[in-house]
Amino acid sequence: MENQETRSALFTVRDAEDALVRFTLTLFAILIGIFLHGILIESQAWNDAMYKMLRSKPHVLAWATGLTISLEGGVIMFSRLQDYRDRRKRRFDEAKAEGKAEGKAEGRAEIYQEVVEWNNRRLAAEARNEPFTEPFPSPPEPPTNAQMD
Repeated sequence: MENQETRSALFTVRDAEDALVRFTLTLFAILIGIFLHGILIESQAWNDAMYKMLRSKPHVLAWATGLTISLEGGVIMFSRLQDYRDRRKRRFDEAKAEGKAEGKAEGRAEIYQEVVEWNNRRLAAEARNEPFTEPFPSPPEPPTNAQMD
């Protein structure tokens, strides 16, 4: 199975097969168009239309080649653009998840530190036989959806 992250080939075998099919279809479409134009528009006999079609074959090959190359270039360009956007979104999502995880860890450390300091004050008050009325540190309020994004 091909790994999309390490794929470096710009034009794969599957892309070449697709290009060949597109070229063939484009070639036949243009040739049939010339043939039908000769019969329907110019009112030629079918053999004259066939001769006209075969006579213009070099030009048709050039046009079919140019159209196929342009089409394949566009397909490759847009697939590369989509790959770039997908990688960028994945990196952004990973960084966002990592930032949230770090924020949660820091928040837990702060809460733990507050509890340790509260307990130290409580133990110090007990050691001095003083009443300790300070309430236990309350947990932080859960963030709203707007704060999470």
